[in-house]
Amino acid sequence: MSSLMTYAVTTPYRDNVPLQGIEEVQTAFGQLATNPIMTLDCSMVTNTKTTYNTLHEMYQKLGDRTIYKFIKTGHERAWTMDWSPVDTQLIRYGTENGNAAGTLTGTIDKSLSFFNSVRRAVGAFVLTEHWIKRLGTKMDSITVNTTSRGLVTCSADMISRDIPKPTVTDPKGTGTLVTPSTAVPWAHNTGGLSKFTLGGVVYPFKRASFTVNNNLDDGDVDGSDYIEWLEPTKKEVTFEADLIIGKNLTIEDAIETFVDLNTASIILNSTGPKSATFAAPIVCTGYSADRASDTTSAEVYTFSFKAKDVTVTA
Repeated sequence: MSSLMTYAVTTPYRDNVPLQGIEEVQTAFGQLATNPIMTLDCSMVTNTKTTYNTLHEMYQKLGDRTIYKFIKTGHERAWTMDWSPVDTQLIRYGTENGNAAGTLTGTIDKSLSFFNSVRRAVGAFVLTEHWIKRLGTKMDSITVNTTSRGLVTCSADMISRDIPKPTVTDPKGTGTLVTPSTAVPWAHNTGGLSKFTLGGVVYPFKRASFTVNNNLDDGDVDGSDYIEWLEPTKKEVTFEADLIIGKNLTIEDAIETFVDLNTASIILNSTGPKSATFAAPIVCTGYSADRASDTTSAEVYTFSFKAKDVTVTA
């Protein structure tokens, strides 16, 4: 009895070169440099999910019940990645503002090219190295989370101009790969004890997180299947914290009066330190309190905030 499988299968555990990136030249959006010197280590990434979407029109002629033609009009390439950080380099591509010229390195100004290599078969029982490129990429949004008894985690939504099908051609040429980090990912206790400060007061918490939404304009142009720019528009900054109740009533007062809390920060790593610092005005938009007769833990309320801006220490 013959087998249905005529080729070798593979798994994520057969990856060869871990994900890494490089800033693109300002005038070459969506183009990986020739013989690139890779600078962005993404080896700490634990998960990626990529969506390949072909934009199309279904053309149906009057009088026909069935579709006449499917016509391609473009494509969309979006993906997500999750990681626990050992530094803030990748985070800052989603949190930091650029300059007036749109050229500031290490910020949302810069589009990125990424690649990694996997081992997969193509109709054979031999696994060969294939390279996956993600070109013309920017971070649409990012959420950074820290929680008691856990790691600091990051989750980012990315948009790319193109993610071509895997190729056996090595994209680095005579360039240089990044050396993967051997550092320990940050945990909740990496930030020390006084991690969350609001209005000059330190609050103990169970969990704190912040989100930056860059609302990227993925610009399409008549005549092109690809997006031709990724431009940040309205920046939205939110954060929340599960606070252990009993410190004071300051935040509850701030909800009722909707006053500016002026300052807020979350320390991610006490060495440096590496912090997320929020810019005023900062307001508390509400909180939720879940109380039950069968609870066996201290009371914790989830407070939600909005801020003008946030910056993360380099």
